Amino acid sequence: MTKWLNPTLLTCDHVGICFNERDFHRELRRMKVPAHQWSSWLTEGALATTHHLTSEKGSRASIVCVPIRKDWEGVEVAALLVHEAMHVLQEHFEYIGETAVGRETQAYAIQNISARLMAAYRDELYKQLKKEEKEWTTSTTLKPTPTALPSPQLPLTGGVMLCSNVLPEGMTLRSYSISLTNDAEKRIGL
Repeated sequence: MTKWLNPTLLTCDHVGICFNERDFHRELRRMKVPAHQWSSWLTEGALATTHHLTSEKGSRASIVCVPIRKDWEGVEVAALLVHEAMHVLQEHFEYIGETAVGRETQAYAIQNISARLMAAYRDELYKQLKKEEKEWTTSTTLKPTPTALPSPQLPLTGGVMLCSNVLPEGMTLRSYSISLTNDAEKRIGL
């Protein structure tokens, strides 16, 4: 399911995060984005992709698409989500015609968007781990030794709203993505 973050610094834009292609396509259908405008959930070779949508009435949304990968280190996930948050922020500033944004304004905006993306990613990861743990405990096959789920270090404020409660229909789409070369992936252990 695509999760929509509560707007804070970007009160005129909606920001969401999506963890798989099926949910991304479901959201595009719900928002009535014409199928010929759809792009790939993740750009080929990308670890994450941010899609920007605009309705005919001017409503705007950015959807950050990133898979839940249990083999990724938390630092790499955080860096990736900060990178995608920057795309969200750049799109917003470009839209409002802001070319000389103050450094502190940029810093607070990136911090805020990143924290909300990270909280949504963490919540989805925990949800999947809990589901796996439940499957292990109810399975009659050989069970791996379950490990305790780490609790978040600090609770992040802000909530997540179901997208159907937030966004209008009839959106158009633009996308940005990040990718690493095989050498870079090896260096950071992906």
